[in-house]
Amino acid sequence: VLILFMATFWLWYDPAIHQARLAQTWLRPLEIISILTTALLYWWHIMAAHPRLHIPMPPLVRIGYAAIGAWPIKIVGLIVLFSGKTIYQYPNTWQFTGLDLNDQAVGGILIWVVGGFVFTFTATMLMRRWLAREEMKPTLPISEWATEEALKAPHRQ
Repeated sequence: VLILFMATFWLWYDPAIHQARLAQTWLRPLEIISILTTALLYWWHIMAAHPRLHIPMPPLVRIGYAAIGAWPIKIVGLIVLFSGKTIYQYPNTWQFTGLDLNDQAVGGILIWVVGGFVFTFTATMLMRRWLAREEMKPTLPISEWATEEALKAPHRQ
């Protein structure tokens, strides 16, 4: 699902397909449906939502899955931000006076910052939830772990 999510996201950011989408109005609903469907499948696994067709992924895998999902968006943001030429051809563009920023660079900044925020925030919240569950586990009594046998270093025979 992660690969499908990344492929769908990058497909619609391809400059040629993006231009075709601007020219052909019927492509816009297809874009929205395909991105929404793959995003729902992707987040369904991270959030371990119902209906569950398989056991939920372990907490650390879900955290990593959420963190990894930010990078396809961040890479697109960096490409758009640091590209020396115009990638997406729009009729009206603008330039900040006195700055080396145009609308494409601002779009790249927004994609970089805002696009990865949801993924990073979700990974952080999942990490907090997992650590809270770990902290709530009962501690072992001292008699169980403070014996001579338990404190011996492992050795090879």
